[in-house]
Amino acid sequence: MSALKKIKEIPVFDIPKIYQDDKWDITSWDKYKDSHRKGKSDWRLSSSSTDHKFDFSLMKNDYIREEMKCICYIFYEEKDVCLTTFSNYYKAFQVLAEYVNSIDKASILDVKAPGYEHFLTQKEIKVSDKNTPKIEKGRCLHFLTISQEELQNYHTKDIPERKKLIWHADKLPCKRGLSGSRNLDFRDIEDEEFRKLAQDFCYALLSLVSFQAVYTYLKSVKTFLGWLTSHPEITHLDQVDRDLIEDYFLYLRAESGFSGNTANTHILYLKKFFEWGQLFRIEYMPKRTLILAQDYAFKTQKDSRYLTDAEMEGIYSVIPKMPTTYAKIVYLLIFTGMRISEALHLPVDSLTKSSDGKYLLTIHQYKTEKDYVKLLAESPAKVILSEIERNKKRFRDVKYVFVSDKNKPISASVINNNLNMALKENNIKGRDGKILHCTTHMFRATFATKLISNGKEPELVAKLLGQTTLHSLSHYAAIRPKAVKEQLAPRIKKDDIIISNLWKTGDAKEEIPETAIPLCNGFCCKQIDTGICKKANTCLNCPMFIPSIQFISSYMIQLQEVEATIAIAKNCGYTKILKNCMETKKILEDIIKRLEEKRNE
Repeated sequence: MSALKKIKEIPVFDIPKIYQDDKWDITSWDKYKDSHRKGKSDWRLSSSSTDHKFDFSLMKNDYIREEMKCICYIFYEEKDVCLTTFSNYYKAFQVLAEYVNSIDKASILDVKAPGYEHFLTQKEIKVSDKNTPKIEKGRCLHFLTISQEELQNYHTKDIPERKKLIWHADKLPCKRGLSGSRNLDFRDIEDEEFRKLAQDFCYALLSLVSFQAVYTYLKSVKTFLGWLTSHPEITHLDQVDRDLIEDYFLYLRAESGFSGNTANTHILYLKKFFEWGQLFRIEYMPKRTLILAQDYAFKTQKDSRYLTDAEMEGIYSVIPKMPTTYAKIVYLLIFTGMRISEALHLPVDSLTKSSDGKYLLTIHQYKTEKDYVKLLAESPAKVILSEIERNKKRFRDVKYVFVSDKNKPISASVINNNLNMALKENNIKGRDGKILHCTTHMFRATFATKLISNGKEPELVAKLLGQTTLHSLSHYAAIRPKAVKEQLAPRIKKDDIIISNLWKTGDAKEEIPETAIPLCNGFCCKQIDTGICKKANTCLNCPMFIPSIQFISSYMIQLQEVEATIAIAKNCGYTKILKNCMETKKILEDIIKRLEEKRNE
């Protein structure tokens, strides 16, 4: 007797009754009536074949049909997508329904992206006829992905986030950074043991780095685990050896299509994954080092590019031609040196006025989760105040200074795209003679470069940028050649004096004149009858200074500082600084060597 096929019971979802119908008359709903002309036009075009209704009966599978009603309810009502976006979703739904009707699947969660992608490729889904709703393969795949994600969230809403296959930033102990719209998706990892290791690794990282950084780590781990599926003999990660790792390197560099930098990043992050397993002695993780530093060779990081005065003039000329809110954001970035993430998430209460009438702006750094206060000129302060006032008239509850038409933070890509569109439309050219391409981060580099080039102390510039170290500042401040020469003149003079005093350490025995005055790092040979020294605390710049073996630690510290400067000079391409520092390094090493020899005599 043949077994009876069990039919799944039609699901019942907790959604309003109006959304339970097979056909939604969108044109009678408030969102359609309140939408702008383009939104209405997009909906009528996408729904022209179904009497301008959202027709779920196109999905013949009753079970999946009910799932899609719940999913589309979430998009339409809870996510509150605009009508244009919802129109695109309906076009993608129609294509998805055609595919689901041709296969035997019990739930939308069972639909696999590779099979659907093959279907879309065969169908040649991209349409170019202007009278036909345009839908692209990428959007169809995206609709399947987000539909499955929202349904998964619905079914697991009462389950702790860490036990789910998809983790959301707002439900996790993330201490730093902005997560954007990305989630940590572990569904691609089919092996349960591998998935558990990846989840534990990511959870450990959440308290150390930003959510975005964890996302990139997971991407690298999933790339390796995905490749590992072609080696079914590997059932535990502690079976991975160096030979297998080298095969993986070959795949990354020769077959994957990744750029050299991306391949190196995947290798580095996989190394971190393995090191985590070794450090905490995680079961089934490799017990010995498999990846070496020479396995990933990154190119020297370039300076953040600053904008020339001529390029800035071109940007000033197009700012008035941008949408008002976007123009205000660009203006604020130029005159404050803020990061784009800081500007787009400025709280409405971030601007205050001191007792002496000065404007103070409190800026939260999402990268480090620290605040810093910046003194603000009246002009940018008025930009912020005017935007707050405008938004308070538009919305009941305003959280951020700059918001979209839906009272939500504006995307950084929107600002960059609008800025570059304005530059292109107005034929603004850069120093290379081509149309200027600008990112908002260039304003930060330009802000730092101008201040340092005008003689401001690096410590002050770092404070104005909210930087905690001068090393961080070196990435932004690409100092102009003339300014480099001026800023380093005292240091070069100091190097020359050290060279001229080398003879003082050349004797086999240390001989310090009896009349020498002891200092904190050596001795001073200046005679008292020659008058008061006018170079207090600048002894290393003085030819009367004698280094001594008892202060050898001070010279070692100075050597470390010089080596740090050499690293920055190499990174920035400052050849003259590098040359002088290399000479200073050699001299200090010689002094230390001679003093150590004397100490050992």
